[in-house]
Amino acid sequence: EQGWVAVGFDPQTVMKGANMIMGYVDGDEVVIADHFADKLTNHSADTELGGTSDVTLVEGSESEEGTTLHFTMPLDSGDSEYDTVLASGETHKVMLAYGTEDNFTEQHPTEGRAVFEVEL
Repeated sequence: EQGWVAVGFDPQTVMKGANMIMGYVDGDEVVIADHFADKLTNHSADTELGGTSDVTLVEGSESEEGTTLHFTMPLDSGDSEYDTVLASGETHKVMLAYGTEDNFTEQHPTEGRAVFEVEL
């Protein structure tokens, strides 16, 4: 069991406001979800908030080195309340995080997150 991995785009305060893609591999099952950080340090599935799920799983795997997820998502999903529009030539804040359990409720360890900026 390697746990969950996540990427978030354009948080406004701490993690609040970020469009997040999260996933994990549990045996033969690969789980991926489109979430929105609706609180400073918490998130909910877009669909629970009234939005749409706009992520498509390509494949996922798990090994002793860790968890790997390949997915696609539109640069502009039309879910403007819960998804960030990612435009070429713009700079976006990106968050990466991981946890050690195969679920979306376990918090990441202190060293289990990073935030940086990327220009598309």
